[in-house]
Amino acid sequence: TMKMLRSQPAVIDNIKSQKIVAYLNKNNLSLKNFYIMSNNVEIYYLLDKPSKVYFPLMYPSISGYYKDFQETYISDVKRNKTDLIIIPLPIDPNYSSASNLITFIKINYSLSYKSNDFLIYTKNK
Repeated sequence: TMKMLRSQPAVIDNIKSQKIVAYLNKNNLSLKNFYIMSNNVEIYYLLDKPSKVYFPLMYPSISGYYKDFQETYISDVKRNKTDLIIIPLPIDPNYSSASNLITFIKINYSLSYKSNDFLIYTKNK
């Protein structure tokens, strides 16, 4: 019913996502191209930035059905000239087994920021 819909919170209330948004804004990084390696798509929404990956959300049904999802992410990250990879901690279980994607990030990006809540990897020059 409409009454029930109106009672839903208007703002996505995720403290970790809010910390990531605040860090990106404070350090003028929100204008850069970034990819969030988790299902925290509200970060794109809160920064008014469209997600530029084919699968902004990863679920076991997708990774089970779509075996090449890691290659799709890697090609999306390359094609979009992604400056930053943001990894909320702990790593989302849907991504922790994405060894090709993680290897790609470790080769092409360097850890530039670490907190208890998230990691930021910056593209190597």
